[in-house]
Amino acid sequence: SVQRSEAEKRWYKKYRKGFEKYKREHPEDYLGKIHRNLEPYQYKERYTLADLLGRIKEFYVQQGRIPLKREFGDLRIYRERFGSWNKAIRLAGFEPNKQKFTAKCEANDGHSCDSFAERIIDDWFLANKIPHERHVPYDGTKMTADFVVRNVRIEYFGLARELKEYDEGMERKRILCQKQGLQLLEIYPSDLFSKRRKEVESILRKL
Repeated sequence: SVQRSEAEKRWYKKYRKGFEKYKREHPEDYLGKIHRNLEPYQYKERYTLADLLGRIKEFYVQQGRIPLKREFGDLRIYRERFGSWNKAIRLAGFEPNKQKFTAKCEANDGHSCDSFAERIIDDWFLANKIPHERHVPYDGTKMTADFVVRNVRIEYFGLARELKEYDEGMERKRILCQKQGLQLLEIYPSDLFSKRRKEVESILRKL
């Protein structure tokens, strides 16, 4: 049988009859009906404040850090229920993360990272026992690669298409790798904070 959380049981009990009737009358659109009705205002009834804050606390216990906004796909629910993501974090008993792309932070292996996203990558390497280097210079330039694993340059392009100067720097690194015969692996926020993450992790394991 399907295992449901207490919050899901409350929601299911309240809406079960209506959805079961719709399923009998419109079996081809049943799943679509559920999807359309799981809007944030429905979650107000499905999840209590304690449920939502509990998700943040559970993430902390599992990951050893508070979540980034991108890691919670239903962030809109938190804004509507608490006023902002940071307020939800504080009510859960934590201090909000600093801005991802301006705050230096330290990975579990002691490496200095330029963002929380880079720390996630670095900590993943450590957890999977993959030797890696940080800030390795490109020959003949002042530019450095975010990570190097077995001579593969790995760049986390967290501000791609947001700043013209940043995009120009990305292109310079691509050209350098082509000229120097270096393999380049590009990682973007959509790779870390979506279903693509498992695919990226699989690629990294094969380096």
